[in-house]
Amino acid sequence: MDWLDYARFFSALCVVFFHYFFNGVANGKIASYGAYPVFGEIAKYGYLGVNFFFLISGFVIALSMQKRSTGPFVVSRFLRLWPAFFLCMTITATIRILSQDPDFAVSLSQYLANLTVMPQIFGHANIDGVYWTLTYEITFYSMIACTIFLRIPLSNILLPWLLGIVAAKALGLTGLPLIGTHYAWFLAGCTIFLITREPGIRWRYLVLFAAAALALYEVCMAADGLTARRGTPYSAWVIGVSSGVFIALFLGATLSEINRLKLPFARSLGLATYPLYLLHAYIGYIVLSYLGTEENKLILTLVLIVVMIAASVVVVYAWEKPTASFFRAIADRCIGKPLALLEAHVGTRIQALADRMRNPGAASRDMVGPRK
Repeated sequence: MDWLDYARFFSALCVVFFHYFFNGVANGKIASYGAYPVFGEIAKYGYLGVNFFFLISGFVIALSMQKRSTGPFVVSRFLRLWPAFFLCMTITATIRILSQDPDFAVSLSQYLANLTVMPQIFGHANIDGVYWTLTYEITFYSMIACTIFLRIPLSNILLPWLLGIVAAKALGLTGLPLIGTHYAWFLAGCTIFLITREPGIRWRYLVLFAAAALALYEVCMAADGLTARRGTPYSAWVIGVSSGVFIALFLGATLSEINRLKLPFARSLGLATYPLYLLHAYIGYIVLSYLGTEENKLILTLVLIVVMIAASVVVVYAWEKPTASFFRAIADRCIGKPLALLEAHVGTRIQALADRMRNPGAASRDMVGPRK
């Protein structure tokens, strides 16, 4: 699906534009020049690219879990996340240290905690602020891994997941894993995938409508808070319409002939999206702060975006691909094989229990013998 790689890249660019043309100046990370009067008004909505990422992730992970056991699924997620994260986080930490800016100082303990991808567990902040989304991704991956391990069809968890999100919103429990803020986007993505596989099952469209409505309600209701926090007015209409259009276009693309389109550089752009997301923010802030002026800020920012895209491609082809077999061997040994043994041991018992629940009379017949 070449268009899917383009959708990923578009979402990443939305986030890059948000940080470079609005957020860097607005939050004081870039102090060498002032705000963009026109670009800034558009770029301030670029944060929505994160939600688009979550929607795409729900679709892609639902696709990638098909016909996989737990071990290969977890290994594939590790290989997609950690090697690129390790390099990009190390580069970002190094540049932060070299900048000699007290606001960007990095301690050894903070760096080591960030190697886990979830440094908050150890009381440390992320090396780069954009890493907060990885906690949501890993939590979602963990749920999918559990469904694979327990042999629960993905379609069976749609309604319970939806009801959990509704209950969490009704009770104001926005911070809970899997049912708190942002997870309606993952649910919508998973549901769209199942719709593409079996478009005739109508109740799934109702789940998608409800998940999309919850996701749109969430982002629209955040408009007032964003206005107060960032000191610039946010329009709930702009947020809701742009988000709704993206969801509609995404669904339409999955159900149309667009799936068969061959688009130039799609694979490279798709692979480079994750490194671009990891690299751009704090490195960009430092470069723009040191080199930017009112006179050169636009051309410098545009050049920096091109450089960051090129650097992301280099990460893919000079680091991820050459080291893939090395990290795969380690992941297979430390993650894949233990999970395979555990799944083989527990899986037969889970299957036997499931068989008894589906056909309770079979067990009693086995104990008393065949009936005459």
